[in-house]
Order: sequence, then C-alpha cells, then structure tokens
Amino acid sequence: MESTSSQDGSVEADERDVFNICISTDNHCGYKEEDPIIGDDSFLAFEEVLETAVQENSDFLLLGGDLFHEKKPSRKTVVRVTELLNKHVFGYPDIQFETDQYPEANYIQGKYQVQLPVYIIHGNHDDPIGCEWLSNIDPLHSSHQLNYFGKNSNVEKIQINPILFTKGKTKIALYGLGNMRDERLNLAKEKDNIFYNRPLLPNGNPDESYFNILVLHQNRFKGMFQGVPRRYAIVDTFFPPFFNLIIWGHEHECIKGAEECVENGYYILQPGSSVATSLIEAESVQKHSFQLIVYEKCFKLEPRPLKCTRPILYKEVNLGKTGIDFERDDLVEKHLLKEVKQLLRKSANLGKPEEFTTPLARIKVEYSGYTVIRNRKFKKSLAGLVANPDTVFHWYKKPKKTEIDTTKDESYIFNEAEKIKEINRNEGHRRQIQSNMLKLVQNRKSINMIGMNDFMDILESNQGKDLSNYFKNEFRKKISDNIVKEKLKELGELEKKADDDIQGYEEFWNKNQIKSIDRIMQKCIQTQLKNMDFIDSQSQLNTGEEIKDDHIFEEDKDSDFDMLGQELEEIRKKKEEKETKEKPKRMKKTNKVLDNMVNERSKPRLYDTLEDSPDEIENSSVSKTKIEVKENVYRHRASRNRKREFQ
Repeated sequence: MESTSSQDGSVEADERDVFNICISTDNHCGYKEEDPIIGDDSFLAFEEVLETAVQENSDFLLLGGDLFHEKKPSRKTVVRVTELLNKHVFGYPDIQFETDQYPEANYIQGKYQVQLPVYIIHGNHDDPIGCEWLSNIDPLHSSHQLNYFGKNSNVEKIQINPILFTKGKTKIALYGLGNMRDERLNLAKEKDNIFYNRPLLPNGNPDESYFNILVLHQNRFKGMFQGVPRRYAIVDTFFPPFFNLIIWGHEHECIKGAEECVENGYYILQPGSSVATSLIEAESVQKHSFQLIVYEKCFKLEPRPLKCTRPILYKEVNLGKTGIDFERDDLVEKHLLKEVKQLLRKSANLGKPEEFTTPLARIKVEYSGYTVIRNRKFKKSLAGLVANPDTVFHWYKKPKKTEIDTTKDESYIFNEAEKIKEINRNEGHRRQIQSNMLKLVQNRKSINMIGMNDFMDILESNQGKDLSNYFKNEFRKKISDNIVKEKLKELGELEKKADDDIQGYEEFWNKNQIKSIDRIMQKCIQTQLKNMDFIDSQSQLNTGEEIKDDHIFEEDKDSDFDMLGQELEEIRKKKEEKETKEKPKRMKKTNKVLDNMVNERSKPRLYDTLEDSPDEIENSSVSKTKIEVKENVYRHRASRNRKREFQ
C-alpha cells in the first residue's frame, strides 16, 4: 500500500490503482546550439527529464509543447533528440494501464517495445504549418517515438477529444489543446465554438468518475499591468468547471505548487521551462519537472528539481542611489564589476555539475543621469566567470512619472477607486461589444453607409444588449436617412449650378437681343427719313446739321407717324414669325445642353436607383427631390420666355 495525498488531505490507495505521470513543458531543444558554452544545455536538461521519468517508474511522460526551439530544427538537433528518445522510450515494456480513443499509440500496436510512452502537444515553436498542416513533431510521431495529440485543423470550430486511460479504479480523461493564436481562441470562446467531448454513461449523461486533465500551450493573463494584454492571453477562468487539473505550458516561470481557481473549482499547474531562453527574473527560479500521482478523483504533485540547468544570477542596480559621480565612468565600471562578483559568490554553493558551474548573469542597470558603458569593456574582465560576458548588463531608464499631490484634493483616492470600479464594469461589456462589432463586419455594405461616429454612438448606447433586432430596424432607418441627406445635398448643388448657368444664359441673350433691337430701330428711322421729300437725311445726319421741326412736319404729320408705326409693326411681325419657326430648334438645343449639364454634374447612382413608377415616386424622398429640380428648370425656362415676349 502506498499513501497518496490530494490537495485536500491524504488517502490510502493500492499502487495498482494509482497513476504516476511525469510532466514537463518547454524543453526548447536546440536553443543556441552553436554556442560553445551553453549549446548543450537544452539537450542535457531534456535528457534529465527522460531519466527522471524512467527512474520514477512513470506510467507515461506528458510534454506541454515547444519540444524544439526552432520551427525548422537543424539536423544536429533532430539527431540529438531522436537519440535521446530511442535511448529512454524503448526498452522492456511494462504498461499497466489501458488506453481508449487513441488507437495509434506506439505501445498498443505490439510492434514496438515501449517502456516509457510519451504524449505531447505542439507549442508556438513547433506548431503545424503548410497545406498539409504538419509540425516538426510529426516525423517523431510517424516513427513511433512519441504520441502527438491536441492538433486542431479547424480553428473556427474547435473539437477537443480526450484520450481515456484506465488503471484499476482510477480513470483519467486527458484533453490536449495545441497552441493557436490567443485572439482566435478567445473569439471561439465568445462564439461558443469550443466543444469538449466528455465520456458518457449508457444513459447519455457525462461520466463523472473520470479525473479530467487539460494540457495547453498559451499566454497566461497575469493582470492589467503585467505580461501581455487581456485580448492576447487566456484568463484562468477560461475553461469549464468539470476539469480537475489544468497543465499550462508556454510560461517559462516555474511555480512549484498547483494554484486553485476558486471560480471554476479546478487547479492550475505551471511547470515552466527546462532551459532558460531569456535573462529575466522569472527565468532565474529553479527549474523542475513534476510527478503527478492520481487516485480516483484525488491527486498529488511532487516537484523534482533539475540539476542539469544553468543557474541565472539576476539583480537590479540603480546608479542614482550609489552616490557615484556621473562623470566618473571608471568608478561606475568598478562598482558594476563588484556587483557581479557578489553574485558569483552566491552561485558557488548551488551544487551544480561541472558543466553548469559557469552561471548566466544579468544585471539590470538604471542609468538616469549617467552614460552607458558598452558591454565589450567588461568582456575581458568577465570571461570565464560567466557564460554570457557580452550580455551581462542591461541598461535602461525609468519613465518619468507625474506626481500627484493628494493633499490638495481630498477626493483623489475616492476618484481613483471609482475609476477602477468603472473599468471593472466596462470589462463585462467589452466582450459583447466585440461580438457586436464582428456581426457588423459581416455586413460591409451597412458599415460603408454610416459614419464611424454614428456607429460608435449606437454601440455605446446599447452596451450589454442584443443588437440583432436593432440593426434590422433602427440601424436600417439611420442608413436610409443618411442616403437621403447625401442625395439631397447632391441635388441641391446641382440645382444651384443649373440656376447659375440659366441666369448667365439669359443675361447673355438679353444683352445681345437689346443690341439687335437698337440696330433695327435705327435702320427703320433712317429708311423712313430717306423716303421723305424734305432733305437728305443721311447727309444731314453725317454733317451734324440741325433739322428743323417745322420743316419736317410741314405736311400731314399724322400720316407720317402712321406710316412709321406700320413699318415697325411689319418688322415686329416678321421677327415673331421668324422666332416661331426657330423656337423649336432653339428649345431642343437648350434642352440638350441642360440635360448634358445635369448628367455631367450628377453621379450615375443618383438616378440609377430611381424608378418612374408612381408608387416609388410617391414613397421616395429622393424621387420627389428629382422632380423638384426638373420643375425649377422648367420654371426658369418659362421666366425666360416671358422676358422675351415682353421685349
């Protein structure tokens, strides 16, 4: 009998009913493989994980993604990983559990003697690519060295099927979710397009006797001011509450114990990476693999420290607090070297193998007011002491913060608290707003018809509401109103231009017509005077002599004026007859000019959308506006004709 304790307490269980699973994530084999000092670190750490799993008599090894560091690993890396798997995976078979829903497992087929089954999902460094949707893990899966699961080819409808394991009284349902873009995964969650297929009882209800494990490889949301933003990460409450344990890959910081998610009732394990790929404080924590012991619905986690990992010495230094003169670079250099030596004293007693006695060091230097000293100046002094003499110091400046005097405003703290509450309230509506915006994107025609300001007003005024009916009714009316306004504006500009053109045409015609009448009147008077028997009117007019009234109207004055009136009347009649004959041609030409002017200054869609049926003219404000424009043109024509008749 063996004692197996859960998070709540301890229970006694037979080892034939207990699962023993080794867990590791983010091995990054091949990281800086060309570096003469740290090139073998990733392979040695992965080999230690395999050896630990074999020594602990693990039922299987579970890897949480990023087996390789490069999506296209070098031949050297592929050969090294293949050799390690052949050495530890194959051997005397002693599989004591049953497997269901995964018939391609390498230990089921009977052709291979497998002592340590390995289950793995892909991470962001080994995700599937190409038309065939293949990962750099697929060759190892095809050669039966490990078992690859958690691949989803349909990213819009995500189906997650479990692998079922049974060992005595204990049943495990293992779900795998390979890496995908966090935005896409969040969108699928909002649309309810993630489906977890649970094992069912004969009556159709979910079988609650299974211990449900989910292994994934995604960004983990750490808060508003840490890590990546909310939309580019996954929150702890993302998953349904029927899970018992979540194994979270991709995050390199190792957290020893399982963290409880109180809202959904499951635990989260973050194993971290087996090799450091960045010199940050989170990576400086001791690396571990974990042994997961499961009995029925109880479990226990036992961390196993990895010895074949290079220690990271991390420290932050603020030069402004040292009191060193900012012009003395030599004193700054001596102070920084002193800080490095103090860190090296701490690593002397870590008990690492000889290959890992040379640590990685990172000192973050805040140098506001000082000059930067290049790392190459420290290279000779630090060579042989640290594994990265070129990148020990990281220089940065703190951003200037605006200080707020809280004594002047006693309500400052209250206002800040209200701001935080408002942010939390708006956070609840953010997903709904995103969903509504995505619904609108599907109807591109509607979005193009309305301005961005109006669009945002609609969303803000309907936060947290179902806008499907609103967009069918109110939003459609708003679009129609905007179309009518646009048409009216175009027709107004067209009418104004038509008025200007007609007025100019009338002024031109009136000016030339008056000149023509003056010439006719002058010619008529001269002709009438020439027919009189008094004097030669033309010669007297040319010489400027005065014509005497009594001589001109000496005989029958009334008859002379009657004759002049008759002459003028005949000329007017002839002119009217000529205009009557030429009027249709002139009107036709004018109509053609006006129609061309209207067509050129109006958009084709202005009239293409209108029909001449009485019902549509009666119901369309745009059609009514079109009729009004034509009526204005005809009114101008009638006014022009009246002026001509008057003249």
